[in-house]
Amino acid sequence: MPSSRQRSGAGSSSSIRYEEPGELERLARELAKALGKWPTGIFAGWYPIKDQRDVDGPAAIVAGAAPGKALRLELMIDQPSDPDRLNGCGLFVANPPWRLAAEAETILPALAERLARGRYGGFRCETPAAEAGIDSAPAG
Repeated sequence: MPSSRQRSGAGSSSSIRYEEPGELERLARELAKALGKWPTGIFAGWYPIKDQRDVDGPAAIVAGAAPGKALRLELMIDQPSDPDRLNGCGLFVANPPWRLAAEAETILPALAERLARGRYGGFRCETPAAEAGIDSAPAG
């Protein structure tokens, strides 16, 4: 039986998931765990974006682990209206190198324009905020 990460042959359903459930939250918690051990280390974690709403909680976890010292960089190449399709990708960066945010602000709009499917391309370059009630401590 193929794993959930493998694409089936012809006639496959469009609802096939390529990521494991909870994978993005696990990424955020592992980054938080690493920051707990090495608070000045530079850490990055890439993630696919299918449904934009799935990213806000993990972004808050990373922000809580590195208050004011995290970046949320995202590139959208399609409208985030189909959660079964890869619509973009993102990168959490904790303790980013100097000038990374400034460089991303220059590069991401150009990439969004050139890589857009159809007429939609978007980007985000921001310092995420920790939300009340979001626990940044690693689970377990």
